[in-house]
Amino acid sequence: MLSGCLCVPSTFGNRPGKRRNSNFVQARDEIGRRMARVWSRRNRNVVTPFWSSSPHYTNINWDYPDEEQTPVGLDNEPDWRIGDDLYVGLQFASKVELQTALKQYAMKKHQTYVVGESKPTYLTVKCPNQVDGCPWRMRAILSKKTNAWVVSKWGGSHTCVNVELSQDHPKLDSEFICSCILGLVNQDPSVSISMIQERILGECGFKISYSKAWKAKQKAIVRVFGDWDESYALLPRWLSRMLQVAPGSTYHLTTSDYYVGTEVDPQFRTFKRVFWTFKQCVDAFAFCKPVIQVDGTFLYGKYRHTLLVATTQDGNNNVLPIAFAVVEGETLQAWTWFLAHIRIHVTTMPGICLISDRHQSIKSAVSNPQIGWQPPNAYHVFCIRHIASNFNNKFKNTRLKQELLKLGYTANKDVTMPKREGTSTMPKAEGTSTMPKAEGTSTSQHKIHPEKKELKQY
Repeated sequence: MLSGCLCVPSTFGNRPGKRRNSNFVQARDEIGRRMARVWSRRNRNVVTPFWSSSPHYTNINWDYPDEEQTPVGLDNEPDWRIGDDLYVGLQFASKVELQTALKQYAMKKHQTYVVGESKPTYLTVKCPNQVDGCPWRMRAILSKKTNAWVVSKWGGSHTCVNVELSQDHPKLDSEFICSCILGLVNQDPSVSISMIQERILGECGFKISYSKAWKAKQKAIVRVFGDWDESYALLPRWLSRMLQVAPGSTYHLTTSDYYVGTEVDPQFRTFKRVFWTFKQCVDAFAFCKPVIQVDGTFLYGKYRHTLLVATTQDGNNNVLPIAFAVVEGETLQAWTWFLAHIRIHVTTMPGICLISDRHQSIKSAVSNPQIGWQPPNAYHVFCIRHIASNFNNKFKNTRLKQELLKLGYTANKDVTMPKREGTSTMPKAEGTSTMPKAEGTSTSQHKIHPEKKELKQY
């Protein structure tokens, strides 16, 4: 078991020196929440994500409160909205809200501005065409009485025309775009960059660049789901909580030293691998078929790890996940580590049928007699769908691929059981099937050698 502060690879946790002003964060998030409510009302047909938000492992709230849209200013005219002309006496809860209102005003009016002075207690901006006679300018101060930002000077509307703002807008930065798309990312974290560009074009009238939209999406993901590094730092607490909620569950977390230059920082650790399994899954495996299928998939995040999963089937062919791991990749060391932990923490049952694709790392790991996946402890076979895909990649013939799949799903006579009325071919009392221990008796054991165009059994 491991606890304490961790760092991700390649550093997992809060890096030293990474600090933000709390008032800035609170004000920024408040703007984001209001923008998200506006987006949610305009997009009520978006379906809430289907996955469950377990209170044990997450505190994400998918739905923002259904409130009336209120002006950002404090005690302002009731008909004032963001994007309207500002006026003397207009108040804002923070400097961030004031700056956001200025950006939205500039985009709505198809104008821009330059900052004259920006201090902790006052802010001045003006039109870049002021030398040509445009009177637009603004000054706001931090009120000592109300602790709000108040517009103290307003020069009126622009009298110039800015013909250079035909595509992107200099004030339409990734931080502002992030606030605009919070609701969109909240509802669909996989939203495409092109959709974000279309959203900003429709809302603000400017076509932003791909890189600016991508940066805004990454910031929105952090705002909605949390920082990547902070999420890794919470991993030990998540695992400890798992043991409290599901007693008897198991995990194994491995880390390495965290270096600052050439020196080891003892306060941090670098994430390497994690394995976990739930007691309920381990208990259920005793009543399932003696079959385990393993596979891996890439994790598309800031840190490119690989998720390894082991599954089985019950007597009704329902899939049950029994073990998980996040590793550095589908390497020989990672697969050996994962398969060894399955033998230690999930089952020591002999005669298990292990199904996988033809990944060389898996084949090499299974051939290691020290981790318990050699006969008679286990029998390694290849997934017929992976074999068919490999066959099609080699010969480019979908018809033959389908014939190969039909061949693989044809039951062998020596494993077919008498069919009972109203039941499957599984024995009714046990809910399991007898797995063959002789060679060439499982339909999943067929392996194609495309070079010889022949079927060979293992």
